[in-house]
Amino acid sequence: MQELAVRAIVRQSTERVQAPCSTCLVKDAGLCSMLIGKDRSNGTANTLPLAQNFAIAQPREIICRAKQPSEHFYVICEGWAFRFHRLQNGRRHILSFLIVGDVVSNFSIFTGSSEFATQALTDVRFCKFDRDQIRARLLQKPEIFEEWLARSVVMLRRVDRAGVALGRLQAHEKIAWLILQLRDRLDANGMINGDAIEFPLRQSHIADAMGLTTVHVCRVLNSLRKQGVFAIEDGVLRISDLAVLRRIANVM
Repeated sequence: MQELAVRAIVRQSTERVQAPCSTCLVKDAGLCSMLIGKDRSNGTANTLPLAQNFAIAQPREIICRAKQPSEHFYVICEGWAFRFHRLQNGRRHILSFLIVGDVVSNFSIFTGSSEFATQALTDVRFCKFDRDQIRARLLQKPEIFEEWLARSVVMLRRVDRAGVALGRLQAHEKIAWLILQLRDRLDANGMINGDAIEFPLRQSHIADAMGLTTVHVCRVLNSLRKQGVFAIEDGVLRISDLAVLRRIANVM
């Protein structure tokens, strides 16, 4: 694991990759559009350009470490990642999954570090903004600060609902809730085309996110598949009955 992290750090510091902004699926809706696009208050381009460095991490590589000071603010451009905490006994809890347009840690702009580590789930392309420049722009541009604040509120609400799901839902409700909220986030980003949805999560990821064992996750997934609700196969999610999925998940 340490060797993977070292390789990631070396590649991030040496490899320059083509900026993917022109093909980004959420370039008009994401926070990046506010940071590097036009000033929405007057329609003119932002006069102070932000430094952007793009890097790639392979699956299982660490994008940022917990509580490690960083000069950068990270945004996911392509791929999937997740934030996690490793207990002293080696057990892992996944706090959230990150997709295109997500920031690794909203509050790191002001705190200087992320409370938890972030790891690549798939091949991930991400942008590293200069943290001091981002903070200055937030403080100078009220409309950008309001956008950042609104996104922070959405993130906190998601965390609150995840806490309810972990604490009070039954196993099949937990898994349905996780599948549904990821599906809805992908849909909001325009990343769903037809009935086949890219879904790289393994049973171990679902287990670590929902506080279950992989055996229990396997049992629940098989049950939901037999009921004709959804199925996950070869990294693809197919939801057969979205209404039933919502009914199972929306018990909160």
